[in-house]
Amino acid sequence: MRGRAVQGRVHPVPVDLHAPQTRINDGWRLTAWADESGPRPDLDPGAYLLAATLCDDDDVAEMRKTLDALRIGEAKLHWHGSSAERRVELVAAVAGLPVTGFVVVHVDKDADDRRHRRKCMEFLLPHLALMPCSTITFESRGQLDASDLDMLQKLRARKVIESTVRIEHSIGRNEPALWAADIVCGAVVQGPDRQPDLSRHAGKRGRTAHDLTRGDLDTSGSLQNARSWP
Repeated sequence: MRGRAVQGRVHPVPVDLHAPQTRINDGWRLTAWADESGPRPDLDPGAYLLAATLCDDDDVAEMRKTLDALRIGEAKLHWHGSSAERRVELVAAVAGLPVTGFVVVHVDKDADDRRHRRKCMEFLLPHLALMPCSTITFESRGQLDASDLDMLQKLRARKVIESTVRIEHSIGRNEPALWAADIVCGAVVQGPDRQPDLSRHAGKRGRTAHDLTRGDLDTSGSLQNARSWP
C-alpha cells in the first residue's frame, strides 16, 4: 500500500540500478557500503537518508578502481559541492557499476541525527541481512561509530538479525567503495525534478539517472512528501 509520508515514518526508496541480474539469494557473497545524507532543511524538513550500495565481493575491486579514477584533485568523490555537469558524470559512473542501491528515508522534524540514523538502521540492516549480506561498511564518524555498533547489538538482542551480520567503519577518503553510496544519496535528494539533466543522462549499461531516483520524489519535488513503499 502506498501513501504519503507521515511524521516519524521510515520509507524505503526503490533504487533500480539494473545491476546484472543482481545475484541476491543465489549463493553469492554480497557486501554493502553505506553513507548518510541530510537533505536541505528548506526543501526537505525533517528528512534523513541512509543509502547502501550492494555488490558481490568479487566486484568490489572494480568499483574501487572505477570511482578512484574519477577523482580530479580531490581527496574523495563527494556529491556536495560538485557542479551539475560533474554530478551527471558521477551518476553515470555508478549506474555503470555492478551494484544495486537501497535507500531508506526517515522523516521526523523533531528527531536529531542519532535518532534518524538509528531508525534507518533498524529498517536497513535486517533487509540487507536477508539478501543475504553479512558485512555493511559505513563511513567512519570517529567516536560516533560506537553508536552504530550499539544499534547492531540491540538488533541482535531482539533477534532481528543474526550474529553473523557485521558492521565495519572506514575513513571515507581511504575507501572509494563508500563514494558510490554518497552519490546514490545525492541523486535521490537531487532527483530529476530538481536537476533535469540527470533524468536525460544514460549510463554505460543504458541506465538513466532517473533509474537511480525513481520513486523518491513526488510531483512536489519534496522528500517530505515521499511515498511509502511496500
